[in-house]
Amino acid sequence: MLGVQLQARLLRLAELVRPHLDRMERGLVRELARRGYDRRERKALAEVSALAAMRMLCLGRALADFFEQVDYNGRRLAKLEIPPARVVEELERCGRKLDARIRQVCPREADELGWARRQLGLAVVIALNNAFYRVREAETAALHALFRAELASGSHKELITRCVEILADWSAAAAGRLFLREPDTPRWIGVATWPREVTSCSLIIPQKLARRLARPRHIRPGMGAAELVLDPAWRERYPSCWSIPLLRGGRLEGLLQLGFERPYEWLPRELHLLEAAGKRVLEAVEKARLSEQLVARERQVRALAERMVHIEELERQRISQELHDEAGQSLLCLRLQLEVLEGRAAGAGGLGSELAQARQLVEKTIEEVRRLVADLSPALLEHLGLAAALRRLVSRFRRLHAMRTRLRVRLRHPLPKRLERVAYRLVQECLNNAGRHSLARHLNISVEGDDMGL
Repeated sequence: MLGVQLQARLLRLAELVRPHLDRMERGLVRELARRGYDRRERKALAEVSALAAMRMLCLGRALADFFEQVDYNGRRLAKLEIPPARVVEELERCGRKLDARIRQVCPREADELGWARRQLGLAVVIALNNAFYRVREAETAALHALFRAELASGSHKELITRCVEILADWSAAAAGRLFLREPDTPRWIGVATWPREVTSCSLIIPQKLARRLARPRHIRPGMGAAELVLDPAWRERYPSCWSIPLLRGGRLEGLLQLGFERPYEWLPRELHLLEAAGKRVLEAVEKARLSEQLVARERQVRALAERMVHIEELERQRISQELHDEAGQSLLCLRLQLEVLEGRAAGAGGLGSELAQARQLVEKTIEEVRRLVADLSPALLEHLGLAAALRRLVSRFRRLHAMRTRLRVRLRHPLPKRLERVAYRLVQECLNNAGRHSLARHLNISVEGDDMGL
């Protein structure tokens, strides 16, 4: 805050320029217009000038009120995208003209009052710098919040709702809605709303209306553009709405609409951020939607794989049963008949030895069929569980291969049969590969299960 002595000199300065203030303010506005500033820019620059401070003091207002005005208009200047250096340049130009006027009116106090004016200008520049910084900080916070929402959201619907909430809060809107076009149709879906009070809705947007909505619009429903506000309830509720198109490849794919409880037209920087954020939101939503579709496809593939494993297991059981009931029984009968014939043919030349060879071949075939039956559908797995079936599997492996094999099974809880079958087949395939290809001398197998997995 400015010191008492400085404030006294500024009051003296205001008294001296009071008769000339109206003319000087009009001259400032005309000069700003000649240099190409539009109406909003001229008003904001005039409100932060030394002449505005003199006006406040002449009206009996405190300098604190002036600096509150500087803060508000400083944020507007930042959103109007006027570079800070140009703002300072215009303030200095205005200040020099005020100094010249003082030298004309009261040359004896010109130096002292000029120093007071320069101190005021320095304080204004500091206040403007702070206002510009807060605008940039708010923009950065909004963009960072959008980035965090993209990372943290569990679904594209959650992401959309959170993005609408962030943008409505940043722009100080009373409400926000996001509409997305269904692919290859004129139908639009209201997918998100803030505050979260309205469920999703569906509507048809004619092509003519869609073309009008394909560019940013500040809509005042009470002034003949109510059809541009897609939510009918907003047309009576909000006197001012912003409509921001979400474009992909020049085609309108989404629409963000924000409602305000008082007439409020956006400033250029606000529009630029909303357009950039809208594009980012559209890309993030598309990415989230594709990710959800991919997860759904993975679930389908996983379910299909499980179904195929189940069918394969049923087929194994069927083949195993047929081998056991048909081929196995037939071979046993053949072996018994060969034993009988072998006994009768004893001493009948060389026929007995040939029958013995045939019997041995049948017995070897019976053993092979039993092994196949056990491999196809191990009864031990169905009746005694995974640990017993694996011990039998390893025991058979040891008889067929010379490598030293150790098995360790630690299961804290019984497993579902479906999972036991999958685990059994995995270990079975590992053993087959090790026996055929590894040329190893040692083989260790460890199977452990707890609440988290196998």
